[in-house]
Amino acid sequence: MELTLRIQDDHVAASVNGETVLEITKAKSPPSAGRIGLFVDIGTQAYFSNLRISS
Repeated sequence: MELTLRIQDDHVAASVNGETVLEITKAKSPPSAGRIGLFVDIGTQAYFSNLRISS
């Protein structure tokens, strides 16, 4: 499974395997510099591979 997030100004789009599943055209705050967190629910195991972060 491939998850892609595209963030530009106040526009956010999320795609899974190339299919857009969420699009927000007016985010509550603009993106800023800082850290990225990957979270899963308590008691859930998650595995990440081939993680790429680009700007």
